[in-house]
Amino acid sequence: MFFSCIICLNEWPDTDALRSLACGHTLCSSCIEELLQLPSSLCPTCRLGPLRRDHIRPVFVLVETRDTPPLENYHAVPARDASTPRISSKILPKMHRIHRELLLWSAPDSNIDPHAIARTLREILTAKECNEVVKDVLLEIFKTFLDNYAASVFEAIRPQTAAMEPSYSHRNEVAALEEIIRDLRTDKISMAKHANELGAELIATQERLARSYEELKFARNEMRYQRVRSYLNAASSSGFVL
Repeated sequence: MFFSCIICLNEWPDTDALRSLACGHTLCSSCIEELLQLPSSLCPTCRLGPLRRDHIRPVFVLVETRDTPPLENYHAVPARDASTPRISSKILPKMHRIHRELLLWSAPDSNIDPHAIARTLREILTAKECNEVVKDVLLEIFKTFLDNYAASVFEAIRPQTAAMEPSYSHRNEVAALEEIIRDLRTDKISMAKHANELGAELIATQERLARSYEELKFARNEMRYQRVRSYLNAASSSGFVL
């Protein structure tokens, strides 16, 4: 059994790193500390708040004992590295909103505005906190929606679209979502390529700096040598003996 945090997506084999909020939802202690630094800190799952430090409790899990194979038969799943990008607590509520509204959109009596979903998505993609992890999660959210709910959404909005322009048809709605997914994938590839280019450029810059430093050190030593030599020549010409 592994436990995970919905903000950083790290996984732990026990609950030592987790803390429970007053609403009952659990996060890792480091993410809770970041939430407490915000001016208005709310639970990222249910939006209950404000969060208070004295409401935070450790998490305990009761597990029944049973006959199990020796521990050496299991392979531990390492936690994500601390340097792995995480989902910022500033845009996590917007991602939950998109997920919730896509699910509600499939209901027969839904009044969800697809343009509002598009606006929220645009806010996420243009935020400075939008990183590769965020785009991966968005890809999964929209892929799940297209695979499981697109048909029911079409049936729900069919009476409305019958009297509308063809641009509001199911085909165009799906095409727009597919275009968003393609853009997300393209952005992800571009980000990876840009990161590789920056890494190569950084290495080249470090090598140039090292060479410049060695050249500067050699030039300084040469200048000192020339000064000493000039001094000795002048002393020799004047008949001065050391």
